[in-house]
This record gives sequence, C-alpha cells and structure tokens, in this order.
Amino acid sequence: MPGMPHEFEDQFQPPSEQELERVGKLLRAVGGRNVQWGASNVLDVLVAEHRLRSERLTSERLMRATWVLAGATVVLALATITLIFATLAG
Repeated sequence: MPGMPHEFEDQFQPPSEQELERVGKLLRAVGGRNVQWGASNVLDVLVAEHRLRSERLTSERLMRATWVLAGATVVLALATITLIFATLAG
C-alpha cells in the first residue's frame, strides 16, 4: 500500500462503514430479517472476499509467467534449430 511502512503491507485495514453495510445487506439477504449475524460472520465474509481477491491475483500472475515461459521456450527452440542448420551447413 502506498504510504504504508513495509512492515504493515500484509495487514488488513479496518473495514469502512460502507463495506460493513454491504456485508450486512448480504448476510440479511441470505438469512432474512429475523436472523442476527455476529461479528465473526461479518469477518468470515470479509476474509473470504480477501482470499478470492488474492487467489485471482495469484492466478493472473501465474498465467503471465506461463506465457513468458512459453515464449522463452519458443525462442530457445528456434535458436536450437538455427544452430543445427548452421552446424550442418558449416
């Protein structure tokens, strides 16, 4: 996070009022008006959302790395073929 010391970059920031309200609406939609949800339920939703976000970022990075490795493999294969032809021609 910009402006945050390095030691705090892995820590969650407290949820905003809008975020808590959104999660409350989600839980009320799931359980109905008569169900009381506790703080642990709200925290479970927030942690699940953070986990999904983290997994999505990890997946994107892995996909990018896979394409880079595939490109490097193609370049190495072409270089190998070129070296074989250069050796046979010489």
